Amino acid sequence: MGRKNRFLLIGIILILIQGVIAISDNNPSNNVINITVNVVETENVSIYYVPVDDITKSEFNDAKINLTNFFNNTYPVSDNGLVVGQAETNINVKQGILNEEDRVSLLLDIQEKAIQAGFKYGVGIVRKNWIQDRTDLSPDTTGFTHGRVTYPAIVESEQTKTMAHEIGHKKPFNLCEEYSFTLWDRQDNDGTYCPNAVNTSAGRKLNSTCFANSGCPTTTIPKLYNFGDINETSELRNFMGSSDDPDSKEFEDSLFFQSWISRDTYKVLLKELNETGEEEEKDSCLIVSAIFDIFGTITANPFYILTSGTLCEFFESEGGEFSVRTFDNQSSLRQNISFNLEFAEYADGGNITPLNTTFAIFAIPFNESVKTINFFQNETLKSQRNVTPNTPTINITTQLQNQVFDKSLTISWNASDLDNDTINYAVLISSDNGNTFSTLEIDYSNKSLIINSTNFINSNQYKIKILATDGINTGNDTTEIFSIYHDQNKFAIKNSSGANIAWFGDAGNIVIKGKLEQNSNFQATDNFAFKIRNNLNDVLIIENNGSMYIDGTLAENQAVITSDINRNNFVVKNSGALVANVNETGYVFLKGTITQNGNP
Repeated sequence: MGRKNRFLLIGIILILIQGVIAISDNNPSNNVINITVNVVETENVSIYYVPVDDITKSEFNDAKINLTNFFNNTYPVSDNGLVVGQAETNINVKQGILNEEDRVSLLLDIQEKAIQAGFKYGVGIVRKNWIQDRTDLSPDTTGFTHGRVTYPAIVESEQTKTMAHEIGHKKPFNLCEEYSFTLWDRQDNDGTYCPNAVNTSAGRKLNSTCFANSGCPTTTIPKLYNFGDINETSELRNFMGSSDDPDSKEFEDSLFFQSWISRDTYKVLLKELNETGEEEEKDSCLIVSAIFDIFGTITANPFYILTSGTLCEFFESEGGEFSVRTFDNQSSLRQNISFNLEFAEYADGGNITPLNTTFAIFAIPFNESVKTINFFQNETLKSQRNVTPNTPTINITTQLQNQVFDKSLTISWNASDLDNDTINYAVLISSDNGNTFSTLEIDYSNKSLIINSTNFINSNQYKIKILATDGINTGNDTTEIFSIYHDQNKFAIKNSSGANIAWFGDAGNIVIKGKLEQNSNFQATDNFAFKIRNNLNDVLIIENNGSMYIDGTLAENQAVITSDINRNNFVVKNSGALVANVNETGYVFLKGTITQNGNP
């Protein structure tokens, strides 16, 4: 997501890391402490969650809430400063044990989905014990990531602080492990000095107190800590320490979870997230990615141009051995974005393992003056891609407008390129009329896709966008709006020919073949299909063409629906709970939404 200024009250967090030394609370039962705080502006942090392999929807949702809660409570972001999104479908992985190359591919897939959706950090969530069952990493590993430049991570669903830990390793934070002298020393000497847990008096070594506590000691006020029972003197440890997470469902009345945030780590995070000014206006952005091996081979993947108006986290040049350089048609250098790579796998609760391959993926500014994109290692050209004259054209052929789906849908398209380049596709879906998208497929080579929509949320505002890239030039097409509902049982209304023209569903949705008119004075024809009446007055009419007329107004997406038993209301229930109510004055209240001009 784009970086925006957010106001943050940092005083409360500072209490968290400084303890209660300077604070007097004479009435601890009133839940009120009056203090003076400083206010600063910090950058937003954007995280995109991706379900991986066989994790269930409920496990994924619980983990997402739990990980977000801990991150929000420890990182210096404001209430609206942590922006989260999620993929709608699971990433499928091959059977058996995933080797190094498989894990590189998986992490790249996660980050591609995150960047396509406009997020900075991709986090794949797997079920409990998945890493032990599906990889050759240490059995006590609860999450892993590759290096400090590549942003994605894998986290097991029962974990709480692991996402905060793994993102802490990433730039710009570059935090180091606090439970091992060996690992801390290695990270401190990899070109990015450790900013946390350092004992400068010992010649830049891990602070022995942090090591002894498996993470730098810290305390906080119990009212701020909702991860277990503690008191003012309970000694916690910084989340860059070793793994201590129990199953997240066992938090209450538990003293096993001991992670929080230390003073020096908080200062590092605050410094790096401190917003210093408005973000520069950019053109379109280009998503570039490549696989690197330790022998010097760089294999570039398909690139995608995202049009202006798309939110991109642009990668900032940091200096280093590798670079992406863009040139115009006069071979003049336009951009030189340099970076270092670390061929290492970081495992929370495990070790740092050397790798033969790694990857980089990021977004860079792009406009029509760019004609060549090259990858360099030092001054040696390793990979080159030229912008060809023509952009692929793509046309979605499946007519989805006003269609209603439940379990699955198939979408097809045609595409061509006048340069005869190979075309790859990215398929994205939106449930909010295109305001935000999540990525279903990327680097996809076929021209049709079966989408399992079983776990998608109910909405009548779905759109699908498909990007077609020839390696750089990117065409796109977007469907009209369609609906996905999960009503298992439906009260159907048929016309005089026996065809469905409307239904009321048990998830609180309505689909009508025609239009809806509110505050209507419409008089039913002799050919009407359905009426709801009050004392001989029609308050809802569905005509034979599937159009609906109501005396009142429509209220959708209602959290709670009530009905007065003393009134003549038409209600729909699901397991005893109201999901739809048409009251006696013609006002309609729905748990879900209504689809007009649909196909019931």
